[in-house]
Amino acid sequence: MRYQISGTVMPVVEITLENQEHLVAQPGAMKWKTGNVSMNTNMHGGLFKSIRRTFSGEDLFLVDFESNGLGSVTIGHSFPGTILPVEISPGKNCICQKRAFLACSSDVDMDMYLQRKIGAGFFGGEGFVMQRLSGNGMAFVELDGEVTEIELGPGESL
Repeated sequence: MRYQISGTVMPVVEITLENQEHLVAQPGAMKWKTGNVSMNTNMHGGLFKSIRRTFSGEDLFLVDFESNGLGSVTIGHSFPGTILPVEISPGKNCICQKRAFLACSSDVDMDMYLQRKIGAGFFGGEGFVMQRLSGNGMAFVELDGEVTEIELGPGESL
């Protein structure tokens, strides 16, 4: 999966799909696609998993894009902010705020995550229910406003 993020206040990410490659996205995220990319809506994971996903701020249904040949799908932000690409791999999950999920490759799983620290749940601003991205592949999250990435070395904390 190749991608290019463009724009500033309301960014979009153009994702190039190889033949038979899949992309899963939140409903309403698509801005445009090429004609050889099909689009289907389904629950992704069944009823129970879909209901769990709604607690983390997502819809019951997700949109599945599949390319028949080389194609592209462009998805965009639903409010002013930043689109952040996140590489997900076994042992490297991503915990993010509610409604942050934008899209992912088909090998990435989006589920709810329960904040276990009572102080963080009440006073952290995000509440007790967040989103967990796991599996193996590329994911895109949408974050409010500007984002500053800080790379921490071994033993460093912030």
